[in-house]
Amino acid sequence: MAVSQKNFDEAVKILTEKLDAIIRSQKDINKSIQSLTGEIATLKKDASDRDIKIGQLEKELEDQKLRCDQLENQVLESDVKDRKLNLLIHGMPTERPSQTVEENVKFFLSDTMEISDPIQITKCYRMLGGSVNVTNRRPRPAPIFISVVNEQNIQRILNSVRKLKGSGIRVCTDLPPKLNAIRNELLAKAKDLRESDSAKFTRVKQKGSKLWLESKSKASTP
Repeated sequence: MAVSQKNFDEAVKILTEKLDAIIRSQKDINKSIQSLTGEIATLKKDASDRDIKIGQLEKELEDQKLRCDQLENQVLESDVKDRKLNLLIHGMPTERPSQTVEENVKFFLSDTMEISDPIQITKCYRMLGGSVNVTNRRPRPAPIFISVVNEQNIQRILNSVRKLKGSGIRVCTDLPPKLNAIRNELLAKAKDLRESDSAKFTRVKQKGSKLWLESKSKASTP
């Protein structure tokens, strides 16, 4: 009986030691879990702070982009304003050897466009670089640049543009490169509409730096 008690006591002692070891291990695990929980909380806070910072930077970027767009529009509007007294004449035949470009233009304005009162021209020259007609491969003369003294002269010329129908000559306002590209796209679209016989009338309109296409469908014609 004494032996059994001794064995029991030793077994209890061993179990107690194992239990103590398990408890110590559990405490260490709890400490590790608490430490990891703290680290996770810190990481979450850091991530939240980064998200906030990223959001702020994104807003600043959008604000900067908006300001850039506004400045670009202001510069474009200013450029259009500076060019408001300029016109480009496309498709005019090259002047005779004895004739200056300005003389050729003045005759064109009075004879072909039938503008009775003389247009006061301040600058007039043929620009560099012609082009090639994609249909017959014949060279096209370079456009002529003219600048006049006031908007009344510009309006008188533009009011007579209808006289050029079928002549192959085109008079248009002098636009910055960006707007000129947009106008060319609109002109190409207008040509497609006319060639597809879906539009009776097309016209590119301009107000400041805004361009748009006006067209009248043949289906809407009475």
